[in-house]
Amino acid sequence: MRVLILASYFPKPHNPAMGVWALEQAKALQRKGVKVVVISPTPWVPKAVGITSKMKEWASVPNEYSWDGVKTYYPRCLSYPVGVIRKCYVRAPYIQYYPVWRTVRRLMLAERMSPDLIYCHHPLIEGMVGLAIKEKHGIPLVVIEHSLTDIQYASDYSARKKAYTHVLCKADAVVTVSKRLANRMEQFLTDSSKTVSVIRNGVDISKLPAQKMPKPNLYRDKKVILLQP
Repeated sequence: MRVLILASYFPKPHNPAMGVWALEQAKALQRKGVKVVVISPTPWVPKAVGITSKMKEWASVPNEYSWDGVKTYYPRCLSYPVGVIRKCYVRAPYIQYYPVWRTVRRLMLAERMSPDLIYCHHPLIEGMVGLAIKEKHGIPLVVIEHSLTDIQYASDYSARKKAYTHVLCKADAVVTVSKRLANRMEQFLTDSSKTVSVIRNGVDISKLPAQKMPKPNLYRDKKVILLQP
């Protein structure tokens, strides 16, 4: 099976902690025998005009990079989610969508990508791009929401609400990371038979330092499970 992951918020060589949970998901899929390719659209900034620290970071991102075998593309697009421009994107998401979609489409054609499934981190803007691919090629689409702020923006601005609702209703599966977010997202579903699945974020405890502390007596002979609210 071939899965295409769309995630703007994804680790970069200069910032490996950024969106590391998305990378860990990709690695987990790959360990299960799934062929994973990631596209992480990146603002186009020539190195010569990289003045601010943010611009320098964008300019330094390579065109592609391998994270332990997970091939990741960083195509450049005319999308700059900062300052006043970001506020415009929040109110009118199609302004940001069109250049990102054109960039992703060109890359997919150039690399002859033919995924069996599209997995998008965030309904907007990635989910909009994923939906365009689904409608053009008939590829199943899964979207996952991580941000309560993005849900609130969709409630506050009519153009964003329309786009957000369209993506959720057309996706083949909708996922989020907590019940609280799921409850908020269900207000956008016009089909009563459709639900938002909750898959909570996990942690690889093998990468955490061992804690040499005994369990309190109250829990000594019991298993303890921690739940995210």
